[in-house]
Amino acid sequence: MHYHQQNGHRIEADLALRIGKIARQYAAIKLPVEEKFTDTLHLCLLQNLLTNCYELLEAMDREDGEFLGLRAPLSAKADWGLDAVEIRTWDFDEKSDLATFIKHLRNAMSHPTGTNPEAKFPSSGYNSLPNESGMIEAIAFCDSPDIKNKNPITYLKKEDAQKRFGSRLPGVSIELDRRNRYGLFCEGEPYARVFLAVLTSDQLCSLVLGLANLLAQPTRENWDGRTLIDLIAA
Repeated sequence: MHYHQQNGHRIEADLALRIGKIARQYAAIKLPVEEKFTDTLHLCLLQNLLTNCYELLEAMDREDGEFLGLRAPLSAKADWGLDAVEIRTWDFDEKSDLATFIKHLRNAMSHPTGTNPEAKFPSSGYNSLPNESGMIEAIAFCDSPDIKNKNPITYLKKEDAQKRFGSRLPGVSIELDRRNRYGLFCEGEPYARVFLAVLTSDQLCSLVLGLANLLAQPTRENWDGRTLIDLIAA
């Protein structure tokens, strides 16, 4: 069937509905372990949701984010698999709610650099983390706008650094480094804001299903903008 063409982000909602159903359908397919690329599929689906449906998500957050759970802490999103998600670093001066978490994932997936989550200054991007048998165990997502080429971004002029970094965390200042360039410092050491989250394969699956189902709600006729139902149930 063709995509709905009505106004009000209906086509994005219809796309999200189909993405959720694709994830459900693939889970039901029986394949040998070495031929089942579940994490790859979920990454592709998540990137599609965060690219093609992000304006819809922002509109939903502006209008009824509180009622839709977008401003809830991750600990309240067990149904999305996020209540026990591993947050290694969240250095931004902001609310750590679902909508902000999704924004950082979007930034990470917009820069597929193959980030190294063990690096002192990890670049923006995402990467798989293997288990002992070499199979994908989890995916690391990093959003680090102050890092370039594995080092904190610096500037020749202080005003340029102030314009780039904007508001800063308490205890963080703009100072000269050893090369006489201005950058962020904390306790006398170069500093950069980093968001780094690690999602297991199961958590990634639950996130894709939860996000797709939320974004699919506008496909319902006369939806009230707040009531949520499961549209992609198996």
